[in-house]
Amino acid sequence: MNVKEAVKTAMEHVADVYSEEGISHIGLEEVEYDEINSQWNVTVGFARKWDFPSQTIIPVFPPPRPNNRTYKVVIIRDRDKKVTAMKIRDLASSHSRAQSSSKSNQYL
Repeated sequence: MNVKEAVKTAMEHVADVYSEEGISHIGLEEVEYDEINSQWNVTVGFARKWDFPSQTIIPVFPPPRPNNRTYKVVIIRDRDKKVTAMKIRDLASSHSRAQSSSKSNQYL
């Protein structure tokens, strides 16, 4: 499986699982190949209906752009291309890890 196949599989899986919710703005966020477990970890972001402000009949001001997105990590086994899991991608903890990591490496 190559990176394009992994991304396509992940995006199709997310679209299928959430088809009843009418998600939109589905997009690739990041891809990682885990050599130890021989699997792809593909982060897919998307918006749900409630991420957008409701429209008024006569808008006085344009609605703000949505900044709420849902992120899911789709885990795909490399050997048979099977989706084995879909997990919530917690941006807050990964952001703090990245900050602490960059701080610890800033003097290297």
